[in-house]
Parts: sequence; structure tokens; C-alpha cells
Amino acid sequence: MKKNLKPLEEDVSSSDKLKALVQSEILLQGPISFSRYMQLALYHPNYGYYQVKKNIFGSDGDFVTSPNISTMFAETFLNDFKVIFASSSKNILELGAGNGAFCQSVMQLFDEKGVDIDQYYIIESSPTLVKSCQQRLKENLSSAAYSKINWLKSLPSSFKGVVFMNEFFDALPVDIFVKKDDKLFEKCVSIKNDKFIWVLSEMKGNQYFENLPIHTFPADYTFEFSNLYKYWVDTLKKTLQQGAIYIVDYGFHAKELFHPDRSAGTLMCYLNHQSHSDPLINIGQQDISCHVNFSLLKNLFGNDVQIEGFVSQANYLINANILDILKSYNPKDVVNYSKKTAELNMLISPAEMGDLIKVMSVSKEVDIQLHGFSKNDRSFLL
Repeated sequence: MKKNLKPLEEDVSSSDKLKALVQSEILLQGPISFSRYMQLALYHPNYGYYQVKKNIFGSDGDFVTSPNISTMFAETFLNDFKVIFASSSKNILELGAGNGAFCQSVMQLFDEKGVDIDQYYIIESSPTLVKSCQQRLKENLSSAAYSKINWLKSLPSSFKGVVFMNEFFDALPVDIFVKKDDKLFEKCVSIKNDKFIWVLSEMKGNQYFENLPIHTFPADYTFEFSNLYKYWVDTLKKTLQQGAIYIVDYGFHAKELFHPDRSAGTLMCYLNHQSHSDPLINIGQQDISCHVNFSLLKNLFGNDVQIEGFVSQANYLINANILDILKSYNPKDVVNYSKKTAELNMLISPAEMGDLIKVMSVSKEVDIQLHGFSKNDRSFLL
């Protein structure tokens, strides 16, 4: 099937304006790092993908996330959240809440099950997504539930409870590098004939990369690295006084991520539910992401936290009884039951999201046993 990689006509003007701004920056200072390009492409305040594009999630957008597929996704986390609440405070802090699908499901389910929660904090950098999220939650939650939602600009200085991130780290800007023979080069972005192109700049040492097995990479090997991992992990460690952090994202442990067969890197773009690997087109109109290095996250967290578990999304959801949740729906209601079965398949099938997405949790100042990591925990691989 031919890929549909053209943005909507009304979005072309915005893309052209962002392209002109980035080209002006390159003309002034020379080639820019890919992390700078990605930052502008996704987060420019006037033209960035996440800042201004209206249709991102769902059938009318560019991709779907697990919370948008089914309420069963959120429901599987509730029992573990209650375990954490019992040893900490009844608060949730969600980073990158998107269109609010996870928050809506969690708050509605807590209402239905009579589970009290103190506050639900949301950090979302996109004004467009904040507006749509607020509207969605106001329309679908009870006034009591909605009153517990608080919008933050940055992480609080102190927090107790559950910190939740779904597809957060994979959207952080990255730099791209290539190992050729025994030399390292950075892939930067320049201009030629009014188009963005790749140019290589030789690196002067490996000290830039923290905890990466550079010496094991074969020749002509491409990989990504983000300094923002350290910033966010350090900030999260300072913020969390007691409770647990959930990181749900596309990614691997280091040995999988840096396998010789993955020599082209993991950077991917998404537009109109089509995936491709060229971030230099459709600037500001397509998603750009990279698979997460969970081993690096574990090393950055260090001994300040306890690793509670690391499993595939399929294993987490099954451990947390998503199959029993499916049984709660009436199979005689053929239409709804078929819909729920299809949602389940997307969440746990190896051919869909089941294996590529991982769930990792770390805790601080709590003694807990989480249901989602009861079987097939792969923390020892990190």
C-alpha cells in the first residue's frame, strides 16, 4: 500500500513557515544538531507538531496510544495504584497527558469503584492538547472528579503518590550519531536546494555518551542519544518523596536496543497512520520518536530508587488481570464484546503493541508488591 505522507492542505502553510524559520537558523549559524531540529519540529510554540496540530490521536489523527485504544488499559493499573496509595498519598501526577484519555478512564473508574483520590496533577506542554484535554475531562467527568484535576507547568518540588508517563520519553528530542570504523560522527541537519539534508560532523571523544557500549557497535552503526533523559530522571528523583513512577513506552533494554541488526537506529515518523524514517520532510506535521533505552533510565535512577519491575506491556496487562476484565463484558452483546476483544488484541498482541511497549516502575520510601510485575519480570536484563 502506498504511503500517504502528505499533510492536510490547511497544515501546509504552517509547515512552510516552520521550514523557513529553521532554514534561517541554519543559514545564520551553519548545520544544527538533530535534537535542535526535533525540538523545533515538535515543540516550536507557534508551528510545532505537538503545540498546534489539532488531530494527533485516533482514527482522524496520525497514531493511537494505549489509553486511547481501550479503557481496559487504564483499568489494569488501578489495583497497583491502590497498592501504592496504601503506602503513600492518594495522588497521581501524569506527564504528557495528551488528550486526557488515561486521566478520564482512571477518574471514571475510581468513581465507579468508590475509590477516593486526593488530587490528579497533569503536566502537558501543548496548549492545543491542554485545551482539548480540559474540554474532554469537563464533559465526561463528574464535577467532583473534575475538581480534583490540577494543571501544572512544571514538576512540583515535592510529591507523594503515583507518577505516570505513557509515551513520554520516546518524544524527547535526540541527537543522532554514526560509528564509521573507529570514528564517531554526529548527524546534523543542513540545507541544499531548499531541502533539509544530513551532514556528518566528526566527534572528538566518547565522553558525551553516558553508559552506552560504544566500543561494541559495529562499523556503519547509527544510534540515538538524548541528554534530556538525565534531566528528567534527576528532576523526578528530586520530586518523588514517596511512591512510585510508571514509565510506559516503546523501547528495549540495552542489549536489544543496540543489537547489530538494528544498525539504522530506531527513529520513526508517523503521519496519517503511516510510519516512515524520514524526519526531514513535513516538518511540524508529523510525529517523530525514538525507542527508549530502559537500561540507561535504570542506570540514571541509580540507587536512589527501587526497581519494582520491567516487563512487556502484554505481560503487565495480563499479570494485572486484563483477561478477567474482558470476562466482565457480556459475550452475548456481540457488537460490544467483539469491540473489546479487538481492543485487547491491539494492546497485548506481539504483532501490535504487546511486545514493543514496555512497562517499568521504580519506587521510593514504600514497601510494595505490584501485580503487574508478578510474572516474567525482566529487571535483571537492565
